[in-house]
Amino acid sequence: MPTNTTFTSKNSKREAIRKEVETSRTYQLTKVITQWMDKYYLDPIVGLFLPACGDALTSVLNLPFLYISIFKVRSASLTFAIIYNTLFDILVGLIPALGDILDIFNKSYTKNSRLLTGFIEDDPKIVGEINRKAIWLGILCLILCLLIYLLTLLVIQIGTWLGDLASWFIGLF
Repeated sequence: MPTNTTFTSKNSKREAIRKEVETSRTYQLTKVITQWMDKYYLDPIVGLFLPACGDALTSVLNLPFLYISIFKVRSASLTFAIIYNTLFDILVGLIPALGDILDIFNKSYTKNSRLLTGFIEDDPKIVGEINRKAIWLGILCLILCLLIYLLTLLVIQIGTWLGDLASWFIGLF
């Protein structure tokens, strides 16, 4: 049976890790990224001006979130949740025209920031929820990868059809 000193040493170690993460440049960067991408709507704006590839480019900005979840917090379930939110954001952004509008409401950076903060501050509600969903999140990540692949093929096919249609129309004159 653990003693009080065991709990105290675990709590002090957890507290030290929390302070280290919260004062790190990477964690501060996640706060800035969240502000710019979701609160100032840069994510949907980039998606609008760079159709299809804009969401892939902005997804790179999730790397600091992943770095902290993998190397600092060391939680596979948190990592799956961040990857899931990122993949879902990519999938939504790939939907022609409608994706940019939906991207305004799908604030993946805010979700990832909330999850990261919840794990760092050891919020039992967030930690428990994500840990319970870990296996499903992993499976959903695989399904989202497949859907992204299929939607990418569809967008490419639509682009090809539109190009052929434009060539045919121009050929009439």
